[in-house]
Amino acid sequence: MPKTYNNFKLKKDLTRYYNSLKNLKKYNIGNKVVCDIGEYFAKEVLGIRLHSNKSNPYADGLDKEGKNVQIKTRYVLKDGSKAAVFRPFNKKKLRNIDYALLIRLDKNFWLDEIWKVERKTLKKYLEYNKSNSFALTSGKRNMKGVSQLY
Repeated sequence: MPKTYNNFKLKKDLTRYYNSLKNLKKYNIGNKVVCDIGEYFAKEVLGIRLHSNKSNPYADGLDKEGKNVQIKTRYVLKDGSKAAVFRPFNKKKLRNIDYALLIRLDKNFWLDEIWKVERKTLKKYLEYNKSNSFALTSGKRNMKGVSQLY
């Protein structure tokens, strides 16, 4: 597991951003930036080299071994519980990735957890459940092909 990532200035800025975002929600301004924050942490903590949208529409980046990675990010829910469902996954495009990173942020958009789910495990789960989402519940954390990286 990588060492703890610390960037206190960024943490302070993200907390400030979170407070601003709460105020902006009344204007229907959403949180799509959550994806960008997740990709930032994937790059900084795991060394993922991010693709531009045009270079690979199916994967978000490459890991240090040259494997294609899809990154999905969620943050804690309004009630304070951890978001467990990561979506959407396009089943037909899964053949273009080697694995997915599931990144969970805390209520201030700070890195909480990073999970790796192998393509084979993800594909099997999505087909079995006839779904486009992967629920990272306590039981699935022990599945073959699922591992915590942070």
